[in-house]
Formats: sequence, structure tokens, C-alpha cells
Amino acid sequence: MRPPLLLTLTLLLTLSPELLRAEGVMEDDERGTLEYGIGLTHLNFPHYPGADQRHAVTLPFPFLTYYSDRLDVDGSSIRGLFWEHEAWSLDISTGGALRVDADDNEAREDMPGLGWLAEVGPALRYAPEWAQRSPDWQYRISLPLRQAIELDGTSLSRKGWLLAPNLHVKRDFHGANHRWEFQTRIGLRFGSRDYHEHFYGVGEAFETTERPAYQASEGLTAYTLSMGLAWRWQQWWLGGFVQYSDFSDGIISDSPLMRDTRQAAFGLSGAWILGQRRL
Repeated sequence: MRPPLLLTLTLLLTLSPELLRAEGVMEDDERGTLEYGIGLTHLNFPHYPGADQRHAVTLPFPFLTYYSDRLDVDGSSIRGLFWEHEAWSLDISTGGALRVDADDNEAREDMPGLGWLAEVGPALRYAPEWAQRSPDWQYRISLPLRQAIELDGTSLSRKGWLLAPNLHVKRDFHGANHRWEFQTRIGLRFGSRDYHEHFYGVGEAFETTERPAYQASEGLTAYTLSMGLAWRWQQWWLGGFVQYSDFSDGIISDSPLMRDTRQAAFGLSGAWILGQRRL
């Protein structure tokens, strides 16, 4: 769930090609292709990183992608949005977490719940020159730095920073009239004190015999590994992912709210692509 990506694509959809050319943003031969459709996804993931209880949600979503020589936007990344030069680019990185009601989570019983969390920030990316020689293989090193912002009721509050360096590998397989796409990403996550305190801190007022007071600090959060596979045939798209996180060496592994130091999240999605337009 990446609101900034959806907002960017919605803007691209509503702006007409004539307006973009009038403003000098894009010439005729620089325009890209926007695809749009509708889809359904099922996600299964922990209440929060390290929780031993899980969300299982099924919901519709808009399928939106945009590809051009200057800008690529899909459901998981944006390339070339701010700046791009040879092997380097500066883009947007996003993430987030769903709301967690303390009454639904045993570890957080009688504690304040967790509001909706959005993570947004810049990502510096590097694609080695040798990795650009194959049209089917893509290698990219990314350094995202995201600010976490919590929405609780009608109030917004900052919840620290997350640094998530990673190596991303992508491979395309082309058939006669269909295409497979495999992606894998291995990385680390580092959090600021405020970020860790949001998930793992326990104030003295909420201390119990089984949940001692705990004050988080900054440092390594987890090692991560994710894999995704997508299939495209004519107007149909199917995709799935698995993400594994290991918190056992993280600086917050001794928090009483860290209930599962090794955990996985997964999702399955399908979409019907309604059409495309040049922008």
C-alpha cells in the first residue's frame, strides 16, 4: 500500500498530453505509456514488525503503471522522478503499516493502539554499467531514507526515520504472447530511536509482570529478503510476493513487544487492464 505512488499516477492520468507539452514538460517523442485497470489483492502480514498476530485483508485496488525514457512508475517503485544521470537516479521510496487496535493485539493489551503509518522519503539508486547491458536482467542498489508519519484520528505526528539499503535484482522472461517477471530484494533496515519507540517502547504506566518497561534505541532493525513473481497475458495480470524479516540481531530484539523475531508476509493479486494512453 503506497499512497504517494497512487497520487503520482492519478496526477499523470488527469493531466492531458496537450497540457504537458504546453508547459514544456514532455515532447511528443518523449511521451510514455500509462496503463490503467482494476484489481483485487489478498495480503497476510503481521500487525506490526515483530508481532505474533496477523492481518489478513482482501481489497480492490487501481492498477496503474507508467513507462517512458524519462520516468518509470509502477506498484512498487518510481524511477527518474527527481533526477537521473547515467547510472544514478533520485526517486521516492514509500512504505507504511495499518492501524492496530490494542484490543486486537495481546502483546499491546491496555496500551495505546498504533495509528495508520505512512513512510515517505527520497531513495538514491545506482545501476552498475555492466548491469545495463542485458535487456532481461536488471541490478540496482538502493539507499532509501523515509520519514514515518502516524495518522491517529485527525492528528499527524512524526515517528522517526527508517533507512533501508538494499540490492534489487529483476529478471524478465518473454513468451510468444505473455511475459513473466521475477524480482528479489535483499537488504537491511535501520531505525531511529523514535521509530523503534513507536513499535517497541513500553512506558512505565503500561508495565506488567509479563511486559516490563522498555525504552528503544536507534540501530539495526532487521535483515530482509523478498521475492515476487508476476505474469502478464494480454489484458490480464497476476502477481504474488513473499517477504521474510529476521529481527534476531536487531537492537529491539529484547523488547517485550517483539514476539516473533523471524516472520514472513505474503500477498496475491490479480488485475484486469482496461486500457492505455500516451502521456
